[in-house]
Amino acid sequence: MHKATGLGLSVLTPWGDSERYDLVVGTGKRLLRVQVKSTRYVGEKRYTITARGCTAPYTADEIDFLAVYIVPLDLWYIIPVKAFAPRKCLKFYPGGGGRYEKYREAWWRLGADSERR
Repeated sequence: MHKATGLGLSVLTPWGDSERYDLVVGTGKRLLRVQVKSTRYVGEKRYTITARGCTAPYTADEIDFLAVYIVPLDLWYIIPVKAFAPRKCLKFYPGGGGRYEKYREAWWRLGADSERR
C-alpha cells in the first residue's frame, strides 16, 4: 500500500477477510482488484510464490492483478491475471530472464495506462 500511494495511486482495502483480493487500486478511471504475495526464500537462483487462495488458483473473475514482492531485493512484479492464470506456482528469476521479467516494477500497469492492458 505504501509503494502504490507513493506513486500517486489511490488504495482501498476491503472490510474483513472474505475477498480473494487484498486491496483495490483506484486509477482515476477504474478500480482494480489486486492480490499481494511476497517471498523471502531463494532456491536454485529463483524465487517462488503460490498464486492461489486456500484451494483454487486466482481467476480474472476474482482479481485484476497480482503484485509480487521479492523481500530481499526490495523488488515488485505487477502481473495481470491473464498473464499467469491458471498457474498456481510462479517462479521469478530477477535479472536472469523468465516469463515475468517484463512485469518487473511495472507499476504503470496500475496507473493511467491500465485501460489499454
